[in-house]
Amino acid sequence: MTGSDPGSDADSTPDADADPDADADDAESWDGSDGAPEWPVGGVTTEYETPWFDAGYDAVEPPDGRAARYYWVDPADAVSVVAHDADADEVVLVEEYRPRFRRRFRTCPGGQVEADEEPTAAAERELREETGFRAGRVELLGSYHPSVWTRNTKHVVYATDLTPGASDPDDGEEITVHRVPVAAAVRETLADRSVGWAVTPLLWARETGHL
Repeated sequence: MTGSDPGSDADSTPDADADPDADADDAESWDGSDGAPEWPVGGVTTEYETPWFDAGYDAVEPPDGRAARYYWVDPADAVSVVAHDADADEVVLVEEYRPRFRRRFRTCPGGQVEADEEPTAAAERELREETGFRAGRVELLGSYHPSVWTRNTKHVVYATDLTPGASDPDDGEEITVHRVPVAAAVRETLADRSVGWAVTPLLWARETGHL
């Protein structure tokens, strides 16, 4: 995107293409907002729709009065599961080939939160599907926005009292399950650059006293 600030995520092109019928009240809030925006939103334009995400821009008026488009991607909310075998002091990680990056990553189990699904229920489902483990206890540790570009929420769920079982991965998923000592998990995932799907939830669990 272009703009006067090379570090900005805004396009300062005059917003002639904004939808004149856009509802300003709807434009000023989305599921993750905390109320009315500090900068006025004149409209919302969705330019791209898929079964997995929408993408578009908000027509925003920053304090300097210029018209600007702030582009966004709107995927579903997601969950990362810190699956902890407390007796062995190990966590369960999954290894998958990621075609977008042309390489494999080790991450915490996780995936999309379905409509009307609680994050803890999504965590139990994803853990079972990807690893076969059933959790006797789950706890939502917290939630955060993983990027300034994506308008979704990532939930971190701690799962323990694990019982092994058969996995049920989605079509196209080829997953290798690893049990990694807690002391090595953060170090290994940092080296693997699996920050959002592994380092963040592992550190969250450690800082809250769960690991």
